[in-house]
Amino acid sequence: MENKKYVTGIDQGGTKILIGNVTVDGEVLIEKRYPMDRSTRETSLASLYNAAEDFLSNQSADYAPIAVGVGLVGHIDFKKGIWVNSMNIPIRSPEPVADKLKKIFGVPVFCDNDVHSAAIAELKLGAGKKYDDFIYLSVGTGMAAGVISDGKLIRGAANYAGEIGHFYSGDDSVPCVCGRKGCIEAMCSGGGLIGEARRLMPEYPSTVLSRYDAEGRLHSHSIFDAASEGDELAKFLTDRAVRVLGNMLADTINLLNPPAVVFGGGVFTHPFYLPAVRDYALAHATPVSRSAVKEMFVSELDAAKLGLIGAAMVALDGLER
Repeated sequence: MENKKYVTGIDQGGTKILIGNVTVDGEVLIEKRYPMDRSTRETSLASLYNAAEDFLSNQSADYAPIAVGVGLVGHIDFKKGIWVNSMNIPIRSPEPVADKLKKIFGVPVFCDNDVHSAAIAELKLGAGKKYDDFIYLSVGTGMAAGVISDGKLIRGAANYAGEIGHFYSGDDSVPCVCGRKGCIEAMCSGGGLIGEARRLMPEYPSTVLSRYDAEGRLHSHSIFDAASEGDELAKFLTDRAVRVLGNMLADTINLLNPPAVVFGGGVFTHPFYLPAVRDYALAHATPVSRSAVKEMFVSELDAAKLGLIGAAMVALDGLER
């Protein structure tokens, strides 16, 4: 490994597992992608542990990470390395991930949720080089935030701080994956936009989104594009998403008074969404809070490898605690 200090990162998402060796400066030395079967708890965990064992078996004799970091979806007890539960992966009872992976790798193992992992990566390698305080807002399939204050991640009592996707919108007609109704994630995230498009298609028989869905082309970007072309359903979904997410962001800016907001997640790769949400939020924040915001920008870290790099930074963060 070129005589560099490195950690092994494990990024477990809903559709894939990415494992790699990453230097303390965030350079990915080697990586390997594995399939993720989230059909059941058993298949989900087997996907994780089998991938870890395969990765280890393919390393050279001088393989020597200083630690392993794991980014997981859902609620994580980061102090004990336990995967408590997940809404999107069928983990409904605690799983001692760190202990089991430590037996495989033989080095310290640290776990955190995927958005906290990304926020830690942003702190160590991205916006944290310029700001001690910022909000990292991830909007992809789901939606959550990592809040950095005075150079530290705010975790909350149960390491569950940042679940802004479950702010209440006031609209009880919209179901959410958490079982409640009216959560903003169900209206603003990529998964939420797709779910709402499908739910409302019967009310808009002429929408182009029905054809996109049949062709496998229904996603947040195609919804935004259809809205710009005048599709009635797409415009309704897009306008509501901007309003709801913009209001949430304005309220969060008022609450936390950050100098910067960093955006991550596939939804913001479309050129429309970020400027629209940013302008709405700043227009509805209080003057003092608004004037304190110096920057609102998409993360400059490699989006394709952010989960892996974030998991690696979780390992470094764990060693520093």
